[in-house]
Amino acid sequence: MPSSATLEPRIWFFGGKGGAGKTTCASAFALACSELHGSVLPVLALSLDPAHSLADVLHPDSATPNLELRELDAKAAFADFMRRHREELRTVADRGTYFDDEDIEGFLDLSLPGLDEIMGLLELGELARDDSYGRVIVDLPPTGHALRLFDVSAAFDQLVAALELMQDKHRFAVSSLTRRYSRDAIDAFLEDLRESCAAAREALTAPEMSAFVLVARPELMVLAETARYAGRLQAAGVEPTALVVNMAPPRTVELPRELHNVPVVSIPRLERPPIGREALAPVAEALASLLGPATPRKRPRHRQPDESLGDSSLDAQNDRGSLAALLEDPRRLTIFGGKGGVGKTTMASATAIGLAQRNGDRSVVVLSIDPAHSLGDSLGQELGDEPRQVDGLANLQAIELEPARHWQQFKADWEAEGEQLLAGMPGGGRFDPVYDREIAEQLGNIQPTGLDELQAALCVIDLLDEDERRLVVVDSAPTGHLLRFLESPRVVVDWAKELMHILLKYGLAARVKRISEDLLELSRKTKRLEALLHDPSLCEVVVVTLDEPPVIAETERLLERLAQQRIAVRRVVVNQVRAPLSRDFEGLDVVQIGWRSSPIQGLKALEELAA
Repeated sequence: MPSSATLEPRIWFFGGKGGAGKTTCASAFALACSELHGSVLPVLALSLDPAHSLADVLHPDSATPNLELRELDAKAAFADFMRRHREELRTVADRGTYFDDEDIEGFLDLSLPGLDEIMGLLELGELARDDSYGRVIVDLPPTGHALRLFDVSAAFDQLVAALELMQDKHRFAVSSLTRRYSRDAIDAFLEDLRESCAAAREALTAPEMSAFVLVARPELMVLAETARYAGRLQAAGVEPTALVVNMAPPRTVELPRELHNVPVVSIPRLERPPIGREALAPVAEALASLLGPATPRKRPRHRQPDESLGDSSLDAQNDRGSLAALLEDPRRLTIFGGKGGVGKTTMASATAIGLAQRNGDRSVVVLSIDPAHSLGDSLGQELGDEPRQVDGLANLQAIELEPARHWQQFKADWEAEGEQLLAGMPGGGRFDPVYDREIAEQLGNIQPTGLDELQAALCVIDLLDEDERRLVVVDSAPTGHLLRFLESPRVVVDWAKELMHILLKYGLAARVKRISEDLLELSRKTKRLEALLHDPSLCEVVVVTLDEPPVIAETERLLERLAQQRIAVRRVVVNQVRAPLSRDFEGLDVVQIGWRSSPIQGLKALEELAA
């Protein structure tokens, strides 16, 4: 992607750590684009975050005939896709596999893990081929799941290749019998799907089509994650167009080395929340420079080594508050949830430290299931996929889960038993050893979407099973993906059940013993997790929020969804409180944490928060 906006790309992505202000910036930039003189085609503001807040920020008073707003509903979009293309998918599976109609219909009825990224990618593919919008402004999910779009793009290419092999098997069979082959509706469907995948990949990576704007706050943990984000983009062949430093202080801010060559736009802290056209105007004015003939001006990056990013003298004016109430009567599984940037990682870290100190005879584990980890940043030490002892606390361990490593083991099992699986396929003229072997290989190479939620579910159960007195604290991904994690046990059980049905139906379970055992164990573990999540004596979600209108709106939606899923919530933590709360969470205990100008980071600061 370009390092200059002079090419005027049509698709603009706004990404960053949750709570950095990407939705605000995407909204303001969409307004700026829609008000350009001479603009003929409308501007589309699109949210791909499953926990949408684009409408909360733009607000009804921002309505303009030249600006359209769309918040992707992945479940509804998937239902529509299946309604339109179910017959094509059923036909291609019938032609390319030995499964009968009952088997195929069973799989087509299943929900897909990672649905948000899949439908987001297809939406981008459609928009890349649709020239009815002058510009498309995309409000991405928080870091980890935004980057999953690149992984899903590769996985989708592999899936389309597998479907093509299935159709090739049919083409070969028809040609062998009739000496000719005529294209049909399935060929047209696969060609359209392939073109959509290519268009989506181009939308993500082609500099002549799209631009990628990173949004950050001038806080050490946020800047550290933003630097990792930039590195991942560059590894995918994408150069960030600009860095927006939101709520920037008057003085200059030192940026990590990875961000030194990225042009910077600074937006100062505003006097009132940027909601609606009028309040967004200063942000839109600052971001309008991205549309000009020159790149944003780079600000000097320096500060004195002992200079804080905040004004600590203001801290003394606030009642800081404590998380001590959360340490009373703990559940075996405590999950911290909420909108990105509200302080979930900080609260999870401090709570885990407090529990370890108060329960010296019990093991405590704090686990990050957000693919964009910042748990190690919070604790001030390097973490990994295996439990590591937290410095100074013998009974506290911390983990930053990396699901891809665990996928490699399943893939190895698949490869080891693939030949046995193929050897057990029924005949009847439908089994072709060459084509079916290639199809199985192609399917086996596809890393499934939603792997984060699946592996997180298994890790939680394993940690609890290892020690019946252990306490597990989960630092979750932001709202939309927390809900996906909570829904994952049912999705996993349904898939495992369908796969086992196929293995048993065709007498293959004994031939692929390792895969069969893995599926049974997977089903048992996820059923246990599902039961645990709905047991208020064992599990609770602590919702973290800020007393700001868009954050409160998302918090209320989260609380409603948790109630619908029958998952217990006893407490809401309101972070960074400056004044009496504007919202009363009826029936829930409210823990208030006073405003601090500097981030809470490191063991000493976290211990004070838990005291």
